[in-house]
Amino acid sequence: MNRRALKALCIGLVLLFSLSIFAGCSRDEIGFYTMLKAQSTMKGSVEVSSNVKLEITADDPEWQEMVGSSDMAQALSGMQIVVTEKANLDDMSEEMNVTLIIGKQETNIGTIKLVDGVLYFNNKEMLKALKGVLPLETYNAIEKAGQGKEWVSVDMMEFALDRSNPLAGNYSEESRLILNTYFDFMDTFFLQGYRNYSSGLVSKTGDTYQLTLTDKDLAEFIRSAGLYSVANIKDVGSALKSFINSTSAEGRELLFGTTGISTAEIDDLIRETVETKGELNELINEVSALIDENFLPLIKGSKYVQTIEGTENGYLNTIDMNLAINDKNGDNVINILLKGASSTKRISTVKITAPEDVISWADMKKDMPSSKGIRIFNDKSYVMNEKIELGITSIPQDHKFGFMSDLLEKDGYRYYPLRQIGEALGQEVGWSDSAQTAYVVNAEGARVSFTGIEKDGTMYIKIRDFEKIGYKVEWDETAQSMYIYR
Repeated sequence: MNRRALKALCIGLVLLFSLSIFAGCSRDEIGFYTMLKAQSTMKGSVEVSSNVKLEITADDPEWQEMVGSSDMAQALSGMQIVVTEKANLDDMSEEMNVTLIIGKQETNIGTIKLVDGVLYFNNKEMLKALKGVLPLETYNAIEKAGQGKEWVSVDMMEFALDRSNPLAGNYSEESRLILNTYFDFMDTFFLQGYRNYSSGLVSKTGDTYQLTLTDKDLAEFIRSAGLYSVANIKDVGSALKSFINSTSAEGRELLFGTTGISTAEIDDLIRETVETKGELNELINEVSALIDENFLPLIKGSKYVQTIEGTENGYLNTIDMNLAINDKNGDNVINILLKGASSTKRISTVKITAPEDVISWADMKKDMPSSKGIRIFNDKSYVMNEKIELGITSIPQDHKFGFMSDLLEKDGYRYYPLRQIGEALGQEVGWSDSAQTAYVVNAEGARVSFTGIEKDGTMYIKIRDFEKIGYKVEWDETAQSMYIYR
């Protein structure tokens, strides 16, 4: 790695560690972290009751434009979500019921189950909640698509972004990997990298730990954690090497995006940080000053408080957040209050069973009004974005696929495999022996011929050719990608 790249890596890691290690290693901070970890890694069966309240007040008329309408703004300003849940944490299964309260109106959204990596939504309960909310035409389309089935199933692994993941197909195993990797990483840094650092953000009263972060704390926290990271880079680097050596290849891939990170690279990082210590400290102070001068006035009056308490058979976790948004003159224009309380209790063994009378989401969405698009990146990976239109909003779903076939370049143009792109968009793609040309079936059922470059039995075409069958094609200069959509 060259010096410029190493310096960028140094800065990135310093900021990453500063934000990751939200509490340092004072006795109270370790207690707060330990209790959070214990709650997150509970075993056996639990019962969870959660209540989240949202209140929004705004003097700024643009707020209504941001959310779409005055009715929507009013609805968001008095919303409450109540969740009751039972879960078996040994087999990663759970069942929950969700209720939405807006003003004095209480709506049961329905029952949700997770069994063996498949999510089940109670279709009949959701339809009841949606009736009178959606336009009649849209409601009828959803009801028809459900085919009268009581449940809709969604395979959680269908939403995995990386299809090459070795754990793909095992949702429970991947969930445990994510949880264990995160806490293994945090354990290593608490014990080694930040063993002498204290953020001063955590306090203890009895058996209750409380983390408090105000707008005034933010810049100082970033500054102090950043400066500590640079001054103790050998401890930080040692912790990083310890984690790399102890975690699995899947864990390294999960956290760093690659399995190839080596201890030699960490040694280079340590050496580079030591050599550029003065520059890095100056940069950290500059970033802190910029936040203090330009960002903090916009959120003056904001405060985040999280408390966690160990109870006789579980934990009580609460969050109180007040986000104040101010204009450039310092006047408050939007105030967002979020209050959340979650009680987790151990209970006797629970068995969550998969429901019967199920239709898959893949089958259901075939008959729902939707639109598709594809974004193609320069590295030849692509994302399919599908939007299910519901009249009041749309639900985007991104599916990232692996590398496409080799692209071809000629006369300054890129040519893409027609079949791969067309079928990802849901189009019927074929080959006419008589005309010796590829075709795509358009919305009217007619065959539209495509010509381009044929190589090894594959037809490559310019993306702009999809405009012939009603697609729009745009180039995103910032992302260096091509977007095809309807």
